Amino acid sequence: METMFSIGGRYPMASPATKGLQIWLEPLIFTLGVPNIADAEVRQFRSEPLDLYVQDLEGLMLVTAKTGIGWADGFASAQNAANATLPSPPAGAGKGYELQITLADCETQIVKALRFVGLSREFSRGLYTIWLRHRNDRPLSQDEFMRKIASLMSRYGSPKELARRAPYKCQVGNRA
Repeated sequence: METMFSIGGRYPMASPATKGLQIWLEPLIFTLGVPNIADAEVRQFRSEPLDLYVQDLEGLMLVTAKTGIGWADGFASAQNAANATLPSPPAGAGKGYELQITLADCETQIVKALRFVGLSREFSRGLYTIWLRHRNDRPLSQDEFMRKIASLMSRYGSPKELARRAPYKCQVGNRA
């Protein structure tokens, strides 16, 4: 997987890295924005197992991640994600999307770490199914999108609680 990101370089996307999880669809990139990242957190992010969860929550795609440095979640709609296309998952038994996970300091906009992982076929199909289901929905304005997220978060609480509800899960990395 090619990348335009470099560790120690500026975060290169059009919109800045923000606290939490940002979802980019093509190429498939999740950015974990953390303020004032310590070196120990960078090491944990690189080495600890990663659990990903995806679900359709009232028309928004919710991705929740449990990383070596904690829980984070990010919402996207088919039209309001950083881009509005998602190719179908690779064909072939056991194949899923390739994912780049970027750790960025949201205070300095510096890329601190990158991970490249293969996602399970089931998780990839779930992500794609949710995107297909909503790709022709009426686009939300930024205000509508943010109001919907705030309403959902007030009802559902923590990322850990949201992860328990997710129908699609993927574990990446070695477990001791």
